[in-house]
Amino acid sequence: VAKAIYVFANEKGGMRDVEREAIDRIVLQTSGGSAYTQRAMRQDQKLDAAISTLRARLRACSDSKLRALGRAAAARAAALESAHDWRRACAVVDFDMFYAAVEIRDRPEIA
Repeated sequence: VAKAIYVFANEKGGMRDVEREAIDRIVLQTSGGSAYTQRAMRQDQKLDAAISTLRARLRACSDSKLRALGRAAAARAAALESAHDWRRACAVVDFDMFYAAVEIRDRPEIA
């Protein structure tokens, strides 16, 4: 549950050895009653239900149906890619959390 709320302890930020379960527990204990956390938990439950439904539908598909869907998806992806204008592109890179995680890794007393 807390994973949706607190994403600082990840390997990208150099936090490979951080005890993730302990951090999740602390985050949930300190913010579990907030409206934000309650909303995030409801969203997680909806997502879990949707994933279960999709997995059931996938199990019900025959191999031939899956192959046909795969071919249709590949054709659609090729059509979209060929129609894309590659002359212009925009990328946004947000390093705030990365820098914070590295600083916390190097100076854990500030966490």
